[in-house]
Amino acid sequence: MKILFPYSTNKMNGPEKWRQDLVNELSKDNDVLNVATNKISFIFNIFKVHKVDVLHIYNQSITNFGLIFLAKIFRKKIVYTLHGDYYSEYFNKKGVKKILWMPVNNLLVKLVNVITFPSNYLQNLILSKQPELSKKCMVIPNGLDFSKIEKKEKYSKEKIGLNNNDFLIVEITNFNYIKKAEGIVLLIKAFKKVLAKNKNSRLFIIGGGRYLDLFKNKYESPEIKFLGFRNDAISYLKCADLFIHISFLDNFPYVVLESVTCGIPTIINDFGGMKEIVKNVEATTKNDHKDLHKKIEKIQKDEVFKKQLIKTEMNYIENFSIEKIASMFVKNVYV
Repeated sequence: MKILFPYSTNKMNGPEKWRQDLVNELSKDNDVLNVATNKISFIFNIFKVHKVDVLHIYNQSITNFGLIFLAKIFRKKIVYTLHGDYYSEYFNKKGVKKILWMPVNNLLVKLVNVITFPSNYLQNLILSKQPELSKKCMVIPNGLDFSKIEKKEKYSKEKIGLNNNDFLIVEITNFNYIKKAEGIVLLIKAFKKVLAKNKNSRLFIIGGGRYLDLFKNKYESPEIKFLGFRNDAISYLKCADLFIHISFLDNFPYVVLESVTCGIPTIINDFGGMKEIVKNVEATTKNDHKDLHKKIEKIQKDEVFKKQLIKTEMNYIENFSIEKIASMFVKNVYV
């Protein structure tokens, strides 16, 4: 099987991490061609479409249309993996990008042969607005290369400036999207209640973006640290006593897969596709800081509950191995 993946080299995010892990796994048994859309070589590589069986795109780059046009001419299968709700993302765009956003997305989903979604949540959301796409849609979750996570260093609490008896809560988010960043407010409200009873509690928030300074200037304190974007986020995650991800935009976030893989008790809020990763209802908080506060305190006080939470989540994480996900694409999508 020969597959072409167009990609952009100028950023590392969830979709790009998805592509890298999937391509690495597919390359073991298939011929995978990666084409950088932001390099001059793209002009020459674009004509290699006729040599492949499948064109697999995963973002809304305008340059994808040239590849799609050629794939149509050569009657190649075109697969589009949609990672986010472009209806909601529209409100975060500005200028020309905002003007073009919906027309580009609507044209993309019409031109491709198959659309895959990482979650049932996202598929249902898009189909509620565009039901005519139903015959070309299917759900294939994000996959994770567990070996990469295992190789990452685990920081000691001393290395990151904490005492061994400090209870560390970590959140990793994206401050480029206000609906993601707003989850921090709920988390901080709950954390302050926890801190009032447990003075050794600490909250580290990792992630960069346009709204970072706004939240950092308002909420940072000796107990609450905003660390910005970090390449060593997994090393902090492995050091945590608890991972909490509160977001009102996320679809199927990698950070939740990563925290569970690290064996860290994980709490999510009742939104998006996160409940398709974390199945235990005890680990899902209502969108309410009081409920979140209670769950944090229970994990701090009840070691048996904490271990059971980890065990339940770890039992299910195997479903998201990159090996299984790559196999699903080959057997159910590319054929």
